[in-house]
Amino acid sequence: MRLLFVIDNLGSGGAQRQMTNLSIELTRRGHRVDLFVYSAADHFAAQLRDAGVRILLHPKPSKFSWAPIRKLRKLFRSGEYDLALSFMTTPNFYCLTAAMGLSTKPRMVISERFCPWSGWNGVRQRLIERLYPRADHITVNSHHMREHY
Repeated sequence: MRLLFVIDNLGSGGAQRQMTNLSIELTRRGHRVDLFVYSAADHFAAQLRDAGVRILLHPKPSKFSWAPIRKLRKLFRSGEYDLALSFMTTPNFYCLTAAMGLSTKPRMVISERFCPWSGWNGVRQRLIERLYPRADHITVNSHHMREHY
């Protein structure tokens, strides 16, 4: 299976560690895993490269940028991937937005770690509420979140 994993960076955070471990293990099992990041932190980069995971670094030119969405859209259109998995709210937003309206796209799996956007309101919350149902699957880390989604 050809997999594209999407996360903000390869810093030393918990989500980054989970994605690194998952990438390495799936590569060991014979799947092709490419990891798309848009920030240059690279705590896990050497470990991933040693395991055969290709890292696709596309740095954002500014804090708010459509560049990751354009790059992901191009990757999705290529038909190169069977599944795209993203971790965390912003990468989830980028993936789901990039896939909108495409006839050829990978299966979309998003993984949310935050319980439903406490303190968010307005445009940001409405965007997420409209985008998340477009995912083929949503994974969460608690029973409460599962019930919410």
